[in-house]
Amino acid sequence: MKTILKNHRRKVTVYLGRRDFVDNSSTTEPIDGVVSITYRFGREEDEVMGINFSKEMQLVCREIPLKRDVKVTEMQERLLTKLGASAYPFSIDIPDNAPCSVQLFSDHSVKQ
Repeated sequence: MKTILKNHRRKVTVYLGRRDFVDNSSTTEPIDGVVSITYRFGREEDEVMGINFSKEMQLVCREIPLKRDVKVTEMQERLLTKLGASAYPFSIDIPDNAPCSVQLFSDHSVKQ
């Protein structure tokens, strides 16, 4: 298990069991993981990097309920034990009409 996504202020972290999700032509494997929310106070040293993405694609928008009584996978159970009370499990099904791959570009690489 690795940290897959961390926002630039390090307040929200998403942990996923794997990076690749297989498209079987008729269905796509669901994405399951754990969201960990951390509240920080003080200076934001990471803002110096200035990394911004100019293209975004939203395939699924889902509110993650703050419930502990949902069905979790073994990987999610281990992460919940490790991360404590600030972590919440989730599972997302990718739509059938989603593209096979998505590429993100930084502001500097976009040619207009």
